[in-house]
Amino acid sequence: MRAAAGSERRYCWLRLPCVMVAPALLMVLAGCGNGKCEIPTTGNAQENVASSLRIDDFGPHVAKVGQPFNRQPDGSAAAWFRLNESMEGSLVHVHLNSVVLKGDISGPMVTVRVPKDLYASEGRITIVIDKVNGTNVTTSKSVDIIVDRP
Repeated sequence: MRAAAGSERRYCWLRLPCVMVAPALLMVLAGCGNGKCEIPTTGNAQENVASSLRIDDFGPHVAKVGQPFNRQPDGSAAAWFRLNESMEGSLVHVHLNSVVLKGDISGPMVTVRVPKDLYASEGRITIVIDKVNGTNVTTSKSVDIIVDRP
């Protein structure tokens, strides 16, 4: 039996109604399901052009391809960053190349687990840190972790 004109359902991939496929596709493209959906968006946040936020030190500076660095109890890799100001009370986004993760904060220290695919091959992991306070976002200059052959 065919629906009346104008009330016909539109079907997308896998013969599912489009209204079901579109939200799921957006979640997949946004990285949901990999622990990345917990980062609240800042909607109308404004980035400061003249940033006073600075990464004073970080580790590691060099990593080996495929080898977890600053190995955590679960076997994952982690990086740490000491900033020039306390991050307490702020939301911190750590940009690792194109991956954005929520940073763990302790005063001026920020730590983050680094996904395996970022150190699976030679190259650089470029890091930028955002300090988010309401609609105010302060962004650090970038630093790099060099990923080299073992």
